[in-house]
Amino acid sequence: MSVELEVFSDLSEELNYNLPDFPLYVRKGSLNHFDKYAAACHWHQDLEFILVLDGQMEYFVNGEIVLIERGNGIFINSKRMH
Repeated sequence: MSVELEVFSDLSEELNYNLPDFPLYVRKGSLNHFDKYAAACHWHQDLEFILVLDGQMEYFVNGEIVLIERGNGIFINSKRMH
């Protein structure tokens, strides 16, 4: 399944959901697909939940860096830079 992402000049991101009447997007991925193991900062209207399945990650949200270890996650509210 492919989900298209659109990022605008204000760093907002928009997902094009494959189920328009149920806006949920779930993906299992790895940071090694990103340059320097980091995604570009962005924000969106959607809520986001990140769960670390292996290792740990530093997660930037609203100017702070939060360490998330294996088995833990973080919930990001809408319109928050992360």
